Amino acid sequence: MITWTIFADEAARVYGPGTTAGDLLGFLPEILRPEDPRPVREQLADRYAHGGGWRPFGKDQWTLSKNMVLKYPGDPALKPIAALRLPHTEELVILYPHQMAAIIQADQSFEVTRLDLAGVSAPAWEASERARGSEGCNDLGAPSQLPCSIRKP
Repeated sequence: MITWTIFADEAARVYGPGTTAGDLLGFLPEILRPEDPRPVREQLADRYAHGGGWRPFGKDQWTLSKNMVLKYPGDPALKPIAALRLPHTEELVILYPHQMAAIIQADQSFEVTRLDLAGVSAPAWEASERARGSEGCNDLGAPSQLPCSIRKP
């Protein structure tokens, strides 16, 4: 099982207090699978091909602080809203507002892209997850059906 870390304070600040883990993650739990030993970029290329796969941009223009704040020249800094470490590759995937995502390698090198993985509406997500019998944690004030851990400063 993959466990996502949701940065509840930042997610609620950006998207509102009723935002669920499903809203934040969209279809990523279906795309990034813990049993798949391939790197994130390969999993995205395979299961997200209709959305463009993994297409990084802004090489050598992005900066990433020690607390994972992402910055592009001339744009406001982006704080993380969700994170995932894949067990086989030890890559860290961090999601940011505006559907931005970074893959950070063990050596701290990273690439950034925009993933158009819009989350399904909360009622549809919750209904589909209840049908599958999944339970998770709630860090944003509404039922969340994804396994996640709560990260608050």
